[in-house]
Formats: sequence, C-alpha cells, structure tokens
Amino acid sequence: MVAPKHVGIIPDGNRRWAKENLKNFLPAYSSGGDNLVNSLRYLFSRGVECVSFYGFSLKNFKRGEVEKKIIFKLIDNYFSKMEALVDELNLRVIFAGRIEKFPESLFKKFKEIEERTKDRERVVIPLIGYDGLDELEFAAEKSKKNGGTLRENLFVPTSVPPVDLLIRTGDEHRVSGYLTYLTTYSELYFSKKLWPDFSLRDLQSALDWYTPRERRFGE
Repeated sequence: MVAPKHVGIIPDGNRRWAKENLKNFLPAYSSGGDNLVNSLRYLFSRGVECVSFYGFSLKNFKRGEVEKKIIFKLIDNYFSKMEALVDELNLRVIFAGRIEKFPESLFKKFKEIEERTKDRERVVIPLIGYDGLDELEFAAEKSKKNGGTLRENLFVPTSVPPVDLLIRTGDEHRVSGYLTYLTTYSELYFSKKLWPDFSLRDLQSALDWYTPRERRFGE
C-alpha cells in the first residue's frame, strides 16, 4: 500500500457525542483526545510522514467561557501525553494558527516544543487558533511587508507537503477552511461516525479508500 504523505484530520463530533451519551463536555473531549493520540501513532506506523489535525479553530474562541476553560485544561493535560508520543516517534511539532491568543502557560509550551523538535523529519501539525482565510490574509500581509511568496509566509513552512488525504468525522461534508492553501487537490473522506467513536479500523478503512484513487491534480 502506498501511504499518503500528509493526512489531515477534522475530528468532529465531540459535543454531539457528549449529548448522545448523556455526558458533559469533559469526558467527550477526553475520549476524543485519547483517540487522537492513538490515531497519530497508527498513521505514523503506516508510513505517513506528516499528520495535521484541527485542535481548536479561531472561531472556537467565541464559545462559552466554561467550555473554553475545559478545552484549555484538556489541552494542557494532554500536552504531556502528546510530548511523550512526539519523543517516542521522533516527531517535529509545528503549530498552525494564532497560538498567541492562548493562555500564556500554553503559549510557552507550544513555543518550547516547536524549538526542541525543529530538526526532526516526520511532522505533526496541530491547527490551534486556526482559520484558513485568516492564514491567507496573514500571509498576504506578511508578503507585502517583508517580501516572499504567499506560500513562504503561511503558518506552516514550505517543507510541509500538501494534504493528500483529509478525513472528517461527524457526518459533516465540508472542509471548514482546513489548511486552505494545502488542500486544493486533497482527497476528501467523510465518516458518519462521531470522533470519539472513530476507531483504528475506521482509520484503516480511510487509508484503504485512498490507495486506489487516481490523482490527476487538475490535469
């Protein structure tokens, strides 16, 4: 099987899963976080070189203060698990988005792990405080001010390949501004399952679906 170089994940459905299972947001996001760690380990074991995922969109900052505090706390709690996985698999971490909008304690952790892992080859990219149009506007303004192409001024460096396979759970059929510049020719895989219920078997099904695709890149 020829693995995609870059797999993107939109892990949608945590809040709906909480409602359907009569739980509050905390166990829903906790289950989703565990699933993400397992999914990352599996994808890299299958030969994928880069995995990106939506962690927190720029628009999510508009959510209620209670829910945001829960999410920030979970991000902080899962940071140690993610850091252990990153070191175990020798991954580079690149955060895409407006990470300066997060609490100072999280912002410092984000910058520290980026610096510590910058020389590694395989990459994991959390989209944190991210919006596709915001990234393009940011890159355009930076290009105008400092020079360079639009691609050279995106949140992610030019070494990051385009997204080959974009997986979205939760039965939503849209890309929600996901790495807009890098998803022009992505193969889109949609699952009806909510993210906490999306198993490794489901993940393998997505990879199997991708393998026979004939990619023409607009030609």
